[in-house]
Amino acid sequence: MGLWVGAPLLAAGLLLVSWAVWPPPAPLESIPLGPLDQLLPAHPAGSATTGPNLSLFLRAPRVLRKGAQTQVTALLAPEGDSTETASLPPGFNLVAVAWIQTSDLALDPNGEILEPLTAGERASYTWRAAPLRTGDLEATLFVRLELVPQQGGEVSSRTILARALPMRATSPLGLTQTTAVALGIAALLVGGVLVVGAWLGRRPTHEAAS
Repeated sequence: MGLWVGAPLLAAGLLLVSWAVWPPPAPLESIPLGPLDQLLPAHPAGSATTGPNLSLFLRAPRVLRKGAQTQVTALLAPEGDSTETASLPPGFNLVAVAWIQTSDLALDPNGEILEPLTAGERASYTWRAAPLRTGDLEATLFVRLELVPQQGGEVSSRTILARALPMRATSPLGLTQTTAVALGIAALLVGGVLVVGAWLGRRPTHEAAS
């Protein structure tokens, strides 16, 4: 009897713990954006602008766990091994702004993240995300470039990316990650005791001859 109960408990506990602690896959996507001079917003300086082709390297999980945080990362950088640097209009700084628009995720930070694009044209962003419900989630990543006058004045901006983030939150039996770990460990312990007890009970006994 102990074996028939203990073995399923061991399997259930292993599944729960694996679901709770095994990191969900987060594929890396490379999204070409185009030449920097074509991505920049219109500006009053009117001078020529040059720069490398930019891509966004996005790593976002497709599956999330209820009650657990995961990371979404994005890197705005030149394509390949390009060493070309930007030639911006005189008197302007370039800022890359990224944010995730969603009502299905708790995000940290929440809101826009501003990163200056330096000579190497690299800006990185990281969010900690936790699902607010189970099932399919709606979220969109936006990236905007801003030309900011160094002496003050009107900021020119242009949105260069609006990318849907396909995500789905799972939760076996409606459990959160913490609850799943606790129940999984308990099932492993109880199942292990039952299986060991059943195995010991089946061992042949040898009575000493009187």
